[in-house]
Amino acid sequence: MFFSKCGRLKSLYLSSFYYWTDDVPPALEAYHSLALNLTRLDILNPSFSEGFKSDKIKVITKSCPNLIEFKASCRFDPRYIGFVEDEALVSVSVNCPKLGVLHLADTSTLLNARGDGFTAEDASINVATLIEAFSGLPLLEELVLDICNNVRDIGAAFEVLNSSPKLRSLKLGFFHGISMPVESKLDGMALCQGLKSLSIRNVGDLDDMGLIGIGRGCCRLAEVKIHGCSKITMRGMRTLASLLRKTLVDVGVFCCSNLPTRQCFEGVGADTRYDRTPSHRLYLGLWTGALYMLSSMGFLGD
Repeated sequence: MFFSKCGRLKSLYLSSFYYWTDDVPPALEAYHSLALNLTRLDILNPSFSEGFKSDKIKVITKSCPNLIEFKASCRFDPRYIGFVEDEALVSVSVNCPKLGVLHLADTSTLLNARGDGFTAEDASINVATLIEAFSGLPLLEELVLDICNNVRDIGAAFEVLNSSPKLRSLKLGFFHGISMPVESKLDGMALCQGLKSLSIRNVGDLDDMGLIGIGRGCCRLAEVKIHGCSKITMRGMRTLASLLRKTLVDVGVFCCSNLPTRQCFEGVGADTRYDRTPSHRLYLGLWTGALYMLSSMGFLGD
C-alpha cells in the first residue's frame, strides 16, 4: 500500500523502522517502477537478529539497478543459513554499478563493537571475490564492510580500489593482511592514495610497519580510527602522526592493548596539528585514566 502511493520516490530509509526482512524483496519486485527510480536505499537496521540473507541481497540489488547509495545489515557468519557469501557480494557490483556509497555490516557488529583481532571462524569471502566486486564499482566514494568473521590475506583486493579515483572513506572490520609492506615497497590499502578517512577494527595482523605503510601511502588522511588492533604500539602511532602532520585532524584509538593512554596523548598530540579548537579531535576509549588525562592536558577546558 505504501509503495503504491510513492511512484516517484528516490530515497528510502528504513533503518529506524521495524519490519520483516522477507517483505522487502517481494515489495520491490512488485513495484518495479518505484524500484527503478530508487537511488538511495538504507536497510541498515541494528534491531535485526539476522539481517538480510544472501538471496535477499541479490533480489534487492537486481530490483534497484540505479542505486548510488546502498546500506544493509547482513549476516556474514557461515554457521548461519543464508549467510552472505562470495556470490552475493559480486551481485551487488554487477546489479548496481553506479554505487558511490556501499555499507554492509554484520548485525552482530552493530550491537557489539568489542573484539581483539582474529575470530574462531572465517567468513566465506575470498580475495578473488573482492577483486571482482571492487573492479565493478569504479564510482565508489565510501565503502564500509564490517564483518564479524576473519577475511584473510586481503591486501591485493584493496590495491584494486586504487583504481576508484573517487574513493575517500574506508571502514573495515576483521579484514587481515590489509598492509604488509616489504622494506620500502607499499602494498594493499597503502596504495589507496586518495583516502581521507580510514577506520579499521580488529585487524589481527596489522603491526607498526603496516600502519606506517598506510601513513606513507595514504598521505591525504585527515581522519584515522583504530579499534582492537593489539599489535600496534606507540612507535607506529607516533610515526603515523608524524607522516600525516599536515593533514591529520581526527584520531580515534579504542581497545588497543599496546597503546597506553598517556603515551597516546603525548605522542599523537605532539606530532600533529592538534590544538584546542573544535576541529582537532583526539579520542581514546576504554582506558582507566583517560578522562583524567584529557582534563590535565587541557582537552576538557577549565
